[in-house]
Amino acid sequence: MLTLKASLLFCILGIIFMIKNPFHKGGFLRAQGIITDYEKSLKDGKDIYFARVKFPFKEDEILFTDKTLRRKKPRFGKIVSVLYDRQEPRHAEIESNLSILFPWFFILIACGILIYNLKQIFIL
Repeated sequence: MLTLKASLLFCILGIIFMIKNPFHKGGFLRAQGIITDYEKSLKDGKDIYFARVKFPFKEDEILFTDKTLRRKKPRFGKIVSVLYDRQEPRHAEIESNLSILFPWFFILIACGILIYNLKQIFIL
Protein backbone atom coordinates (compact mmCIF):
# COMPACT_ATOMS: atom_id res chain seq x y z
CA MET A 1 0.00 0.00 0.00
CA LEU A 2 2.97 2.28 -0.60
CA THR A 3 1.06 3.99 -3.39
CA LEU A 4 -1.75 4.94 -1.01
CA LYS A 5 0.85 6.62 1.21
CA ALA A 6 2.25 8.42 -1.86
CA SER A 7 -1.28 9.54 -2.75
CA LEU A 8 -1.77 10.97 0.72
CA LEU A 9 1.63 12.69 0.60
CA PHE A 10 0.87 14.39 -2.74
CA CYS A 11 -2.53 15.51 -1.48
CA ILE A 12 -0.98 17.01 1.66
CA LEU A 13 1.70 18.78 -0.41
CA GLY A 14 -0.99 20.29 -2.65
CA ILE A 15 -2.96 21.55 0.34
CA ILE A 16 0.18 23.00 1.95
CA PHE A 17 1.04 24.88 -1.26
CA MET A 18 -2.51 26.25 -1.37
CA ILE A 19 -2.34 27.42 2.23
CA LYS A 20 1.14 28.95 1.80
CA ASN A 21 0.18 30.75 -1.44
CA PRO A 22 -1.61 33.90 -0.29
CA PHE A 23 -3.29 34.32 -3.66
CA HIS A 24 -5.49 31.30 -2.92
CA LYS A 25 -6.74 32.83 0.34
CA GLY A 26 -8.70 35.63 -1.29
CA GLY A 27 -8.43 39.27 -0.41
CA PHE A 28 -6.22 39.91 -3.40
CA LEU A 29 -7.14 42.20 -6.24
CA ARG A 30 -6.11 42.41 -9.89
CA ALA A 31 -4.67 45.41 -11.65
CA GLN A 32 -2.99 46.13 -14.96
CA GLY A 33 0.70 46.87 -14.54
CA ILE A 34 3.56 47.72 -16.85
CA ILE A 35 7.09 46.31 -16.81
CA THR A 36 9.43 49.26 -16.25
CA ASP A 37 12.78 47.63 -15.53
CA TYR A 38 14.40 44.41 -14.31
CA GLU A 39 16.95 43.14 -11.83
CA LYS A 40 19.66 40.88 -13.18
CA SER A 41 21.36 38.13 -11.19
CA LEU A 42 23.37 34.95 -11.73
CA LYS A 43 22.18 31.43 -11.00
CA ASP A 44 24.29 28.40 -11.92
CA GLY A 45 26.47 30.67 -14.05
CA LYS A 46 23.50 31.89 -16.13
CA ASP A 47 21.75 35.25 -16.16
CA ILE A 48 18.31 35.38 -14.56
CA TYR A 49 15.94 38.34 -14.50
CA PHE A 50 13.27 39.64 -12.17
CA ALA A 51 10.76 42.05 -13.67
CA ARG A 52 10.04 45.38 -11.99
CA VAL A 53 6.42 46.33 -12.40
CA LYS A 54 4.47 49.52 -11.79
CA PHE A 55 0.69 49.57 -11.31
CA PRO A 56 -1.84 52.20 -10.20
CA PHE A 57 -3.22 52.08 -6.66
CA LYS A 58 -5.68 54.74 -5.55
CA GLU A 59 -3.97 58.09 -6.28
CA ASP A 60 -0.51 56.52 -6.17
CA GLU A 61 1.60 54.11 -8.19
CA ILE A 62 3.13 50.99 -6.68
CA LEU A 63 6.49 49.68 -7.89
CA PHE A 64 7.50 46.11 -7.00
CA THR A 65 9.92 43.43 -8.13
CA ASP A 66 8.30 40.16 -9.17
CA LYS A 67 9.79 37.09 -7.47
CA THR A 68 9.40 34.82 -10.50
CA LEU A 69 12.78 34.25 -12.10
CA ARG A 70 13.02 34.47 -15.87
CA ARG A 71 15.77 33.33 -18.22
CA LYS A 72 14.90 36.01 -20.80
CA LYS A 73 14.98 39.74 -20.24
CA PRO A 74 11.53 41.14 -19.46
CA ARG A 75 10.20 43.37 -22.24
CA PHE A 76 9.98 47.01 -21.15
CA GLY A 77 6.53 48.49 -21.58
CA LYS A 78 4.76 45.12 -21.61
CA ILE A 79 1.37 45.26 -19.91
CA VAL A 80 0.85 42.47 -17.37
CA SER A 81 -1.89 41.38 -15.00
CA VAL A 82 -0.91 41.93 -11.37
CA LEU A 83 -2.30 40.32 -8.22
CA TYR A 84 -1.83 42.43 -5.10
CA ASP A 85 -2.81 42.43 -1.44
CA ARG A 86 -5.44 45.05 -0.72
CA GLN A 87 -3.95 45.60 2.77
CA GLU A 88 -0.33 45.77 1.60
CA PRO A 89 -0.26 46.61 -2.12
CA ARG A 90 3.54 46.23 -2.35
CA HIS A 91 2.94 42.51 -1.74
CA ALA A 92 2.21 41.73 -5.38
CA GLU A 93 3.18 39.42 -8.21
CA ILE A 94 2.63 39.09 -11.92
CA GLU A 95 -0.35 36.79 -12.35
CA SER A 96 0.56 33.50 -13.97
CA ASN A 97 -1.19 30.20 -14.51
CA LEU A 98 1.67 28.42 -12.79
CA SER A 99 1.18 30.20 -9.46
CA ILE A 100 -2.52 29.38 -9.51
CA LEU A 101 -2.36 25.80 -10.85
CA PHE A 102 0.80 24.49 -9.13
CA PRO A 103 -0.97 23.18 -5.97
CA TRP A 104 -3.56 21.39 -8.10
CA PHE A 105 -0.76 19.45 -9.80
CA PHE A 106 -0.05 17.58 -6.56
CA ILE A 107 -3.72 16.96 -5.84
CA LEU A 108 -4.30 15.58 -9.36
CA ILE A 109 -1.34 13.20 -8.98
CA ALA A 110 -2.79 12.05 -5.65
CA CYS A 111 -6.19 11.43 -7.26
CA GLY A 112 -4.59 9.50 -10.11
CA ILE A 113 -2.68 7.24 -7.72
CA LEU A 114 -5.81 6.72 -5.62
CA ILE A 115 -7.98 5.85 -8.64
CA TYR A 116 -5.32 3.43 -9.88
CA ASN A 117 -5.24 1.72 -6.46
CA LEU A 118 -9.01 1.45 -6.26
CA LYS A 119 -9.10 -0.01 -9.76
CA GLN A 120 -6.52 -2.63 -8.74
CA ILE A 121 -8.48 -3.53 -5.60
CA PHE A 122 -11.79 -3.98 -7.43
CA ILE A 123 -10.24 -5.91 -10.35
CA LEU A 124 -8.61 -8.42 -7.96
